[in-house]
Amino acid sequence: MEHKPSQPFANGTEFAVFNDIYCCNCHLYKLDEEGMPLESNCEIDNAMVNFQIGMGDWPANSIVEMNGRRVCLHFKKRLDNGGVAREEIDGQVGLFGEDDA
Repeated sequence: MEHKPSQPFANGTEFAVFNDIYCCNCHLYKLDEEGMPLESNCEIDNAMVNFQIGMGDWPANSIVEMNGRRVCLHFKKRLDNGGVAREEIDGQVGLFGEDDA
């Protein structure tokens, strides 16, 4: 699927929604005893946070525009058993229950 480098988020809400959908569900996020995300071991997430506070470059080649929405090319969904789901690139995760089928 074709994609292009993304532009930075327009506001904190866009960042929070993207983070909740991708980063907090990625296998790179550490979980606490109750299964809540603690922190990320992901350089892409760290780059996004640093950019938001003016301390780095936007990861435009990792967070890309695909089908009119931003997706993370490095996203791998964490499974409940601690494993990693198969790679999901084609549209990845839809916002607000959208189905990309």
